[in-house]
Amino acid sequence: MAYEYDVFISYRRESDSKEWTEDIFFPKFKSYLREELGKKALNIFIDEQGIEGGQYWEDTLKIALAKSKCLVPVLMPSYFQSEWCVREFSVLYHRQEQLVPKPKSLIVPFVIWDGDHFPPPAKALHYFPCHEYYHTGQGFKDSVRYFEFQEKLKKWVVAVAKAIRSAPAWDNNWLDDTWLDLPLDNFLLDDDLSIAQPRNI
Repeated sequence: MAYEYDVFISYRRESDSKEWTEDIFFPKFKSYLREELGKKALNIFIDEQGIEGGQYWEDTLKIALAKSKCLVPVLMPSYFQSEWCVREFSVLYHRQEQLVPKPKSLIVPFVIWDGDHFPPPAKALHYFPCHEYYHTGQGFKDSVRYFEFQEKLKKWVVAVAKAIRSAPAWDNNWLDDTWLDLPLDNFLLDDDLSIAQPRNI
């Protein structure tokens, strides 16, 4: 086995961030990143439909995360109130912290809301602030700020491309519970991460 995805997009699907991510952010991000990497085929995992009630964590997100080179989360406080989002974040954070030599960054976040309430691991990451671009609809697309957003996004995908290029060699052990299930429990042990409770999906 080997990597299947260059990027795993992580975002809260039960909020306005879904529309922003899928309509404003993702199309341009994908286009710019493809050009930055100079690749014809860019493999990005983005779960636009959400996890269905009958699907198991193991069947979809778990394998996709294990086989992704980096994580691009769209962060807002409610992101850390979703069990799925915290799982996605904790798996790549655990990989980043456990590998030797430690990779520079496997998580490249975009922040669309106040980050003061983020847990410490998220606060410590270098991120692209999108607060002033967190708008949806054609009115925003026709505005000067949408043009500004695109110009800044072109520069920021360089960091994502760097994370992809510097990803460590894929390890089959990443499909084990130690790398996929236990990271969530360890991530939530810290009292500072109580923001992740309750575990709403």
